[in-house]
Amino acid sequence: MLVAQSHRLQCDDSLLVTGALLAPRKAEANVLLLNQSGLCPRKSRDMRPMCMGHPDSYRSCSAGRGGPLQHWEACMRGIDLVKRWLTAAAVTLAPLLVLVLPPLLLPGADYANAEQQYRAYANDQFPWEGLWLQVAGAVLLVPAVQGIAGTVWRLRRGVALGLAGLLIGMIAAFSLLLLLGLELGQAFVLTEGSDTEAGVALALAMSRWPVFTALLGLGFAGFFVALPILALGLWRSRVVPMVVPALFLLPVLIGFAPLPAPAANLVPSFGLLAPCLWITVQLLRRPLLPPVSEAPARPAAGSEEDLSVSDASRS
Repeated sequence: MLVAQSHRLQCDDSLLVTGALLAPRKAEANVLLLNQSGLCPRKSRDMRPMCMGHPDSYRSCSAGRGGPLQHWEACMRGIDLVKRWLTAAAVTLAPLLVLVLPPLLLPGADYANAEQQYRAYANDQFPWEGLWLQVAGAVLLVPAVQGIAGTVWRLRRGVALGLAGLLIGMIAAFSLLLLLGLELGQAFVLTEGSDTEAGVALALAMSRWPVFTALLGLGFAGFFVALPILALGLWRSRVVPMVVPALFLLPVLIGFAPLPAPAANLVPSFGLLAPCLWITVQLLRRPLLPPVSEAPARPAAGSEEDLSVSDASRS
């Protein structure tokens, strides 16, 4: 009866304090019940004098101001923000570092064959900058595909496309890293060996190894396939428009155009950057994840929820 009367009076502070003076234990129990049931207005629940000094009652009163759940939600939102920026940056930096910048840093000489190229590398002309840029790009491909697949997974649309792009992208990333590891071994043999002829012969043998060819095909084919599939997943999730997956056909169309040798390698790579930049912008414009749980709203006076809670309190 005391619970229903206190609810009708909107948890009047003076009556509760008077009840506490007359019957401390009973009033403390009733205030705790009111606070936990959500019948008191937020303003009354947050007042420290009503807590009667009871630690459990004070914790329930202070739940509206913030607690472990609110701190956990804030932490998760911060992690989501960092992951979103990392994914957005990696989507553009991965093709930029793997496909665009290394050819620009290669020596301008036109080698007739692989043997002539390796001999030039043995004479202190090895493109170390391009190799390390490709290593960084292959590493950044991992958070790029993981971040996009995670975004598609949370939005619950295009999940199959997201998982397929994640699998192909991870295979491409690890294939490229293994390939670049073999190229790093070639660089060591060519630049640090005392016998140039033996080093060139060993580098040629490594480049003709079937595993080297397989890693080369898996790495670059997976790179060009994973990103369009993930873009389709983002389109199904309504993050990007349909024109973004369609733009991934631009490098293929450019490849059929008659271009000179340097431009034939660079222009398709630049064409791949256009949809990647679009995905980066759209990921950064996406709103943050909503909180895991919101504070329960107080039922309006006279509503069905209010009456049901009052009946439960009377019983």
